[in-house]
Amino acid sequence: MRPECRRRLLAWFDKSQRELPWRQTRDPYRVWVSEIMCQQTQVATVIPYYLRWMERFPTLPDLARASEEEVLLQWQGLGYYRRGRMLRTGAQQIHQQGWPASALEWRSVAGVGPYTAAAIASICLGEPVAVVDGNVERVYARFMGDSTPGESLQRPAAAWAQAWIDPSRPGDWNQALMELGALICRPQQPQCSQCPLASECRAKTEGRIDQLPVPKTRRPTVELRLLTLVPVFGAELGVELISEGSWWKGLYQFPTAKSRPVAIQGPTLALLPRVRHQVTHHKLAFESELIQMAHRDSSLFWFPSDQACPWPLPVPQQKILAAARDFLNSHSPTR
Repeated sequence: MRPECRRRLLAWFDKSQRELPWRQTRDPYRVWVSEIMCQQTQVATVIPYYLRWMERFPTLPDLARASEEEVLLQWQGLGYYRRGRMLRTGAQQIHQQGWPASALEWRSVAGVGPYTAAAIASICLGEPVAVVDGNVERVYARFMGDSTPGESLQRPAAAWAQAWIDPSRPGDWNQALMELGALICRPQQPQCSQCPLASECRAKTEGRIDQLPVPKTRRPTVELRLLTLVPVFGAELGVELISEGSWWKGLYQFPTAKSRPVAIQGPTLALLPRVRHQVTHHKLAFESELIQMAHRDSSLFWFPSDQACPWPLPVPQQKILAAARDFLNSHSPTR
C-alpha cells in the first residue's frame, strides 16, 4: 500500500462513515460497550440496545453497581450473554483499579481480548495499534491477493494493518478499514466502483474478488429437539433460573422436560407452535406444552401472564411466551 492509498482511505472515511452513536465520543466506557455489543452482531441490531443500555447504565460506576440480573435484562435479546456478564465484571474491576492506560493494560480487563483492547486504545488513547476483524481480513486478502485459508489469514492481515496504520489517526484508520469492509468490500456483491483502494487491489486486477478470502471450514450443524413445559396457574406463568452449563446461564426459561420439577403435573391445555432458533452451529427446535397446574409451585418464579416477564428471557423463550399469551387470550372466558 502506497501512502497515497492511505490518504484516500482516510478521506473516504471522513466523507462516508456511518453516523453511529458511539462515534460521537472518545469516552472509553461508551466505546468499550459498543465494541463488545458489536462482536458477532450487526451494527443496525446493536444501535437500539446500545441506546437503552446507556440510558440505564450511563457511566461505568452505574454498571459496576448493577446486579447481574439487571445487566442480563438489559442485554436480553442481544445474544451471547457472556458478553454482558463480562462487561459487568470488567466494570467492577476498573471501578476498583482505575482505567487502563494502554492496549496491553486493557487486555487484563475481564472479557477484553486483543481486538477490543486495540480498538479502545486506538480510538480513545491514540495508541497506534491495529485491530483485525473479519472486515479487515477480507479487505487485506483482496487488496493483497492473499489466498491464505481460514483462520490462518489473521496473522498476515494483522501485520499488514499494523504496518500501514496512520500514527496520527490510529482510531480513524482502524475504523476506516472496518467500515470499508462493512460497506464496500462486502462478502457478496462488493462495490468496487466506490472503493478508494480499487486501483491497487490485486483481487480486482486479477479477477478474483469472488474467490477471496478463502473461506473457513464450517463446523457441521447439530440439530436438537427440546420439549418445553409452560406451567399456568390462574393468571400466572412460571419460569425457572437456567443453571450452569447452558448457553443462557443466569437467564430464565420455562421448564424443560430435562429440568422438569416433579411438581409440574397437570393436563395439557395446548401444544404451542414450534419455535426454531440457532446458537452457533446448533439448530434448536422447541416444542412447547401449556400445562394447567393444580397449585402454585414454589420452586418456580411466577408472573402475570398479561405482563412482561420481570426476569431476562432468551429469545426463543420470549417467542414461547408470546405463543402462550396468544392461546390464553384467545381462550379467555371474557372473550
